[in-house]
Amino acid sequence: MSEFKICKKCDFEWYANDSITCPVCNTVKIEEAKLSGVFGTASNQERLNMWFKALGLIVLIYMLIQFIL
Repeated sequence: MSEFKICKKCDFEWYANDSITCPVCNTVKIEEAKLSGVFGTASNQERLNMWFKALGLIVLIYMLIQFIL
């Protein structure tokens, strides 16, 4: 017996132990990728990005004052 199966509809090849039916043809709904990012880098994280910018600006000013004085 072959370790791989090939779908007759879409010609997709998959490992026989994973499933009996084709995982591509039998997929009802493809999940949308979540638009999340690390430390507010996602495109829909505008409010969080403003907080990071404000915090970065405060830290920059603090560091400049510490090095100058």
